[in-house]
Amino acid sequence: MALKMKRVTPEYAAFHRTSKVKPGDTVGRHFYDESCRRWDAIFDAISSSVALISLDGTILQYNKATIDFVGKSARKILGQKCWKVFHGTSKQIAGCPVARMLKTRKRESLIIQKGGRWLSVTVDPVFDDDGRLNGGVHIVEDVTEKKTAENRLREFERRHRTLLLNLPGMVYTCCQGGGNWTMEFVSGGSEDLTGYRPNELVKDAKTAYSDLIHPDDRDYVWASVQKSIDRKLPYQIVYRIIPKDKSIKTVWEQGRGVFDADGKLLWLEGYISDITAWQDAENKLKASEKKYRALAE
Repeated sequence: MALKMKRVTPEYAAFHRTSKVKPGDTVGRHFYDESCRRWDAIFDAISSSVALISLDGTILQYNKATIDFVGKSARKILGQKCWKVFHGTSKQIAGCPVARMLKTRKRESLIIQKGGRWLSVTVDPVFDDDGRLNGGVHIVEDVTEKKTAENRLREFERRHRTLLLNLPGMVYTCCQGGGNWTMEFVSGGSEDLTGYRPNELVKDAKTAYSDLIHPDDRDYVWASVQKSIDRKLPYQIVYRIIPKDKSIKTVWEQGRGVFDADGKLLWLEGYISDITAWQDAENKLKASEKKYRALAE
């Protein structure tokens, strides 16, 4: 009990001793004390720093994790302002969740960086039986790993977007439905390739990509993709499309099916690029070689 009493203020201890139990009720006192011991054990088992604070931010009680978290002795925690203990400041920090909680009377949170660590500070209001606000529960959690992972993810997404924006051609993800393949995602290169912006192709909003495939090539494209899906192999196909300006382009597509653990097809993902210039050059070269051979004969 000595350790526990060192971590509560006299005001809190007095309240703790007199609450819920009538004078002379020894049985009630026993069960109440046992309940308090169990609560203290639970309180100290919480890995995050948890402190009970008054309306002016004074720390009235705290759990064992708080000592490890702030690296200070009991006399430098108990009875001190929470911003002094946790932030080392003489006044509330900008965006202080304690100050905001006093105004909103509801949970307030703040993510801050301190000494190379990211901390989540949350303050929940505490009300008495008459509904009056009389304090708060101040919780501090080290979220450095989570924040680092989020930052890495954002950086990955940024690089991914940059790559897609600068990649010639169109990256896509599509799903099968109603006998057709519907685009779920297309990159910004779709406009140069087809004349349609991504939002006009996704979910067939304005037109379906499959409708842009040259009518004479549709059966070939469908059969080629289905054959690869059945074999769970990547596919590479060359075919023609009729973009928005009604010209004819030759495209090269490479893709693959994505399957779940049971082998069920989830979606297709791939890349389509315009090879019209290359195809025209190859055709001219073949025509030139054919003409040369005819003259040589």
